[in-house]
Amino acid sequence: MNQKVLTPKSAFLLCWFAYTLAYFGRVNISVAIPVMEKTLGWSNTQLGLIGSSFFWIYAIGQLINGSIGDHVSPRKFVFIGLFFSALLNLAFGSLTLLPIMIVIWGINGYFQSMLWGPIVRTLSDHIHPRRNNIVAVGMAASMTVGYLMAWGLSGKIVSLLGWRWAFWTPSVILALYAFLWLIKVKSDKFHNAVHPTKSKQSLLKITWNDGLWLIMIASIAQGVVKEGINLWGPMLLMKTHGLDLSSTVAYSILIPAIGFSGAILAGLLNKKLNHREKPTILIMLIASGITVMAFHIFGAGSAISGTLFLSLTVALLNGANSILMTIIPLNYVKYKRVSSVAGLLDFSAYVGAGLSGIFTGIIADKFGISTVAFLWIAFLILGSLALLGNMFFKRIAAHAKDQPQMH
Repeated sequence: MNQKVLTPKSAFLLCWFAYTLAYFGRVNISVAIPVMEKTLGWSNTQLGLIGSSFFWIYAIGQLINGSIGDHVSPRKFVFIGLFFSALLNLAFGSLTLLPIMIVIWGINGYFQSMLWGPIVRTLSDHIHPRRNNIVAVGMAASMTVGYLMAWGLSGKIVSLLGWRWAFWTPSVILALYAFLWLIKVKSDKFHNAVHPTKSKQSLLKITWNDGLWLIMIASIAQGVVKEGINLWGPMLLMKTHGLDLSSTVAYSILIPAIGFSGAILAGLLNKKLNHREKPTILIMLIASGITVMAFHIFGAGSAISGTLFLSLTVALLNGANSILMTIIPLNYVKYKRVSSVAGLLDFSAYVGAGLSGIFTGIIADKFGISTVAFLWIAFLILGSLALLGNMFFKRIAAHAKDQPQMH
């Protein structure tokens, strides 16, 4: 019996909605944190442990599930990730014991890590490489809409019903979409598959030979800053400017709203640079360092200026992230390692996010939350140097390959 295969458009839309809704069950905690602090009496360091547990387990899960995603059915893998994330959101919203909540949110990170690699693989299987730039911008939009939904809708839910409903509501939505995914993605047959042109290589060999380990460092650096702002942005604005929850949410949703412009800018810049991804990422990292410094200098002046500079920083890093997490992995379709590379780079970004969750909470408690800008600037410098190192590494490798062999 012939099974209907997905068209490129259908495949993209299913992947887009899957990742958009996944964010509703992931970053909803950012809006809940200020209320949880007041209701449960927890410190920034304690709340940071919850966020860090997600980031670290998510990172480890990406390393594991990215590789698995190149060998198993994306249809079943994504379903499992969405469905169990729904169950864990339901459980988290029903608890008040910090140690158990840290564990539950960490496990949620593992099941959420089952999504990105197989989703990128699904896109590579159904969409031609010439559309990579558009796919990258489109998937960046899914993250933006996910943040808007998580921060905007969750903020309204918290205001009306309390922080627990910020987790119970996504649990229902994720569970429903998990079954919709299972029904609509009826097979793993390809409509417009791009076949590998080279033999499959080990991930370790690719990581070293292509200088991918340097790109991993850049991914860690942008993860520290981008996810640091995404996790602590609402708290940062609330503490710095003495805002109430509703005002904090109103300002906070501007961060992902403006943030999407970075993906569009990155797409245009990448096209202008003849699809040279590394220089594009480097420019975005350097520019984001400038906006972080501007936030530190001018952000305390008003909530509007603080929000603007945070938004610009996230926009620039979203642009870098869209290329790091989408276009670069899609370039490895020739090795049949799309999911593995996507998982590896997402792993790196969330190692950075895990570091940010810990260090930001500690720095905020000891020196004040506004001082975290120095941490972010240091990592952006590190990421920029790593990108330069990768570009230099590739040139040396190419030059060595072109040299005649001595016998």
